Amino acid sequence: MDYYEAIRTKIRNSVRYPLEPWNRGIEGLARIRFSLSPAGGLTEVRLISSTRNIYLDRAALKSVREAAPFPPFPHDLRKSIKRLHCKTGICFQRE
Repeated sequence: MDYYEAIRTKIRNSVRYPLEPWNRGIEGLARIRFSLSPAGGLTEVRLISSTRNIYLDRAALKSVREAAPFPPFPHDLRKSIKRLHCKTGICFQRE
């Protein structure tokens, strides 16, 4: 598994659909921007595109926060950057 896939997997495993929107059939996609330190620590997380539901937006941000810490940067990445900026989408969809 590559470094970026490890990050995606940790976030995906931390996503929890809030009960209120689930019960009401509310779905949405939140876009999140976050930054990591070389040690894998979360240095910033913010919502860049809303689901238009405060409960889903909060749950998306919480998913990234609870997934931290992430794995440390791979050696080749650590040599070239001091902070990694990432974007991800978190989809809340009843299937």
